[in-house]
Amino acid sequence: MGWDLLDREEAIDKIRKCLALSDSPNENEARTALLMARKLMASYKIEENELNVVRNDEPEVRLSSVTYTTIRDNWMPNLMRMFSKRFCCECFSNREYGQKTRTASFVGLPSDVDVCVRAFEYTVAVIRSNCGGVRAKNDYRDSYARGFIRGLENAYKAQDAELEAMLCNERSLTTVMSIPESVKKYSQEHFVTKPWKKRSYDTNIHAYTSGYYDGKNHLNKKLEEDPEGITSKRARLPPKE
Repeated sequence: MGWDLLDREEAIDKIRKCLALSDSPNENEARTALLMARKLMASYKIEENELNVVRNDEPEVRLSSVTYTTIRDNWMPNLMRMFSKRFCCECFSNREYGQKTRTASFVGLPSDVDVCVRAFEYTVAVIRSNCGGVRAKNDYRDSYARGFIRGLENAYKAQDAELEAMLCNERSLTTVMSIPESVKKYSQEHFVTKPWKKRSYDTNIHAYTSGYYDGKNHLNKKLEEDPEGITSKRARLPPKE
């Protein structure tokens, strides 16, 4: 049934179902469901109080389970920015004074930040597992992760193109999937922006290519899979020289 054929009650029912699906452990399904709900609400000018669902529109800060250092995981801020943008959140690093270890953290509306953190934690686990974790050399690990991020970005672009084609009579994804003003305001009031010192590592072409391939196919995996069991045959730690 096309959206232009739905009456208002049918649209509200479909929105409720989409919001229920946004709790899916599958990142792809959860994000698509949230997108569908927002598109329908914008198209039919439906307010949340018409849905009879309890939703909290106050920004929520969420510290993920992911810790990192700029030496070991120089790629982490790029991954954080990519996920925060895609899930309408803002990202920041939480670090105690004088400590090198940082905690990847996000702020956003509850429905957004839930999916964002879950998808982010899973992706980090996959990257670390596939590139040999802490046993890998910095250049190998960094190259694999950078390739993975680029591949995942392209996978998201392809997904967005499909959604744009399917929902061509609605507002663009950029308009609908933007960071809410309340989240932007909260971030500006509570967090201080500091420049990020990016380290430079030589590119390991084998690791980068392997990471790109894995990242491009990452959306085909499900979040309930065990990251420890997902080890790319192409990206195993190379033998010691």
